[in-house]
Amino acid sequence: MQRLESDPSVGAVVVTGADPAFCAGADLTQLGDSASQGLLAIYEGFLCVARSPLPTVAAVNGPRSGRG
Repeated sequence: MQRLESDPSVGAVVVTGADPAFCAGADLTQLGDSASQGLLAIYEGFLCVARSPLPTVAAVNGPRSGRG
């Protein structure tokens, strides 16, 4: 996000997922040895998008899930 925000040619961000569905969550099986640190790292990724001054749009193809 920092690179996108510093690029004057970028006016917005489109977030999408891989087919066949879109999920706003995370694959918690990939946390590694420290579940606490892993969760913080994943959540920081979400916060980078939330804090960005760039308009952000989700491109959703097919089923979607955004539960917490």
